[in-house]
Amino acid sequence: MSKGSDGLPKPGEVVVDIDEAFEAREFNFGAFAVEVYPFTWDSVQVLVNGPIKDSRQLEGWITRWLDVEDKNPPGPFGTSQAIHSFSPVESQDGWWYLTGDFGSAPADALSEFIELLAGQGMTRIVIRGGR
Repeated sequence: MSKGSDGLPKPGEVVVDIDEAFEAREFNFGAFAVEVYPFTWDSVQVLVNGPIKDSRQLEGWITRWLDVEDKNPPGPFGTSQAIHSFSPVESQDGWWYLTGDFGSAPADALSEFIELLAGQGMTRIVIRGGR
């Protein structure tokens, strides 16, 4: 978001090509590790190395951050501070994953999501661009 010539917020998008030499960063938190590849806030895929044990907890996180009841205080430029969408969980080759759009949600939404997954016993979490 930027301020337009009329002083009102103006949405914009900057798309940067991914550096082909990019190497993922891994962060080890003891009980679990998070591997981060390039991603955009509006198209992220989160993979975990085990099935979601408590889908109600995941659904609760999604519902809260979707802010359907419009309870979030406005963010910068009047944004809703809400996620826009998340897909159902799918699995392939021993990984479970979902793809989402963090919309205008703050970084806390991603931090809480990682904590939720780690709390369900995941030992490996991968964050990458949505596919």
